[in-house]
Amino acid sequence: MLQKNVYIIYPAGYGGNFLNWAINISDKESSRCTVKNPVHTHSNGHLGGQGTSHLHKRVPTHTTVDMQIRFQVLHKITDKRVYICNDTWKNIHKVLECDPTAIFVSITDKDDDLQKSFGAIQCGTKWPVYMAVYCAKVFNGFSGIHKNFNPYDCANDILFRNFVVKNYLFPSNSAIEYSVIDKELDLYERWYNARNAVNPHEVNERYYLSRLNYDGRIFELDLKTLFSDSFVEWFEDFMEKSEVSDNYDTNQFRKIAPFYLEYQQNLQWYDSMLAWEKTGQVDDYLRSHSVIEAMFIKHLFMKTGQSKYFNFDLEKWQYGYNLVKQPPWPDTPNSIYELFSLPGGIQTDMYEISKNLNIDWMPLADNARSEVIDYWPCYQLDWENSSIDVINEVYQTAKNNLSY
Repeated sequence: MLQKNVYIIYPAGYGGNFLNWAINISDKESSRCTVKNPVHTHSNGHLGGQGTSHLHKRVPTHTTVDMQIRFQVLHKITDKRVYICNDTWKNIHKVLECDPTAIFVSITDKDDDLQKSFGAIQCGTKWPVYMAVYCAKVFNGFSGIHKNFNPYDCANDILFRNFVVKNYLFPSNSAIEYSVIDKELDLYERWYNARNAVNPHEVNERYYLSRLNYDGRIFELDLKTLFSDSFVEWFEDFMEKSEVSDNYDTNQFRKIAPFYLEYQQNLQWYDSMLAWEKTGQVDDYLRSHSVIEAMFIKHLFMKTGQSKYFNFDLEKWQYGYNLVKQPPWPDTPNSIYELFSLPGGIQTDMYEISKNLNIDWMPLADNARSEVIDYWPCYQLDWENSSIDVINEVYQTAKNNLSY
């Protein structure tokens, strides 16, 4: 029987539902109402693309930490469950403040570009509902992407590809910074202590948690491990150390884990990118879907001089831009792409002004400044109307002609 609530924290596409199923099928009591094999071997709008684990019925469904707490309140949940949270580790503190025994698993990309891209590809190719919900929340309709956008039929949609390159559509989940969690818990404890000192009849240990401790309760699982043979060993260790169940058997999980991997066709992303690094050639997989193409283009742009010192701290860059902005310059860029698309002269001025003011924020360095701006052909390339083969050809030519 499950002894603790488990909160699996991960962005859509990071495979959290397979871990959800693994816990439920291993717990002896939960396994009675858990499908023996959750792997969806075909594609449809209801269950997503091939290789999802959505044959496992998710109640509650995957949603944010806040929405999971609302579910608990609405249904007055008292039994222990596995909650799948499409969220980031930054919201773990919200559960720590109200669930004294909860266990957390944060599925992380370790801030690695290839792993983040893999997660985005998994989401974009296998879970179109995510994009439909995104459009509904952000644009109140699909037309926010473009007027003919269809998330269920976008594999060859170049306009969608370009949107993904320019915008932060697919979230990520870096390794946990425990100091950030500590800060949030400290704020909670300050509130508790201040109120308890004045209103002990209202704020006390009977009604609120007074001491928050997460030792041994937070586990991290990176994408490379989850989508590999190593996941079996990780899961066995997790079940033992977390003590989420008082009676479990992992045999069925061990039986299905290799089958799940067989249907993860997007693991080809790593092999294709490794081959591209060695040969400079784009293969069929990299051309096979608009989201895959977008991730390739993003990766290529990150490797060029214009974003050689790339850091996805857009807010920091926007703040720095506003500090050095001159009257004729454009409005503050709203995306990384817009920042790198500014005229070369402005980028050079941004760098020089920032250097003189000792502002360490610019993505450009001395050897990746005006020389590359003047000669990097992608500044003149109409990449939005070009195939990835053409974009790659321009990149390879620049790479051979320039010293990085």
